[in-house]
Amino acid sequence: MKDIVRLLTISLFSLGALVGALYAYQQATKPLAPDLVAKEEAIQIALNAGEWDKWDVQKSTGEIQIEADLVHVQPNGFSLKVDEKTLQDIPSVGGRFDGYENLYLWDIDIFGPDIYGNKGTNTLIDAETGDILSQYPESDLPNA
Repeated sequence: MKDIVRLLTISLFSLGALVGALYAYQQATKPLAPDLVAKEEAIQIALNAGEWDKWDVQKSTGEIQIEADLVHVQPNGFSLKVDEKTLQDIPSVGGRFDGYENLYLWDIDIFGPDIYGNKGTNTLIDAETGDILSQYPESDLPNA
């Protein structure tokens, strides 16, 4: 019986030491999170660039629909969504963003009425600098 208790004690102690070492390694090798543009600021940049601010109609009726996703473009061009609180990549099926490898991007879609009917824009914003990388009317989006 003493041998079983001794073996169990040593095993649990070893497991605890291993978990502690792995946790310390993870914390020591964690890349620094970049200082990113806030979601609200990125949305405002996209609204201004798409001239959504000129039409007060959609603001007063609340008919604008905005979808903003923070994505991390991998070295192969594929993107992963990013948890905005932890800045950790979330396993997901994302689009391709060729030419934007290793960047964090705000991918913002805006839909709503304007004086000519309905309008939609897709804006890519560099999440680190706030620069607009591309903007397309929804009818002119390139095939990904």
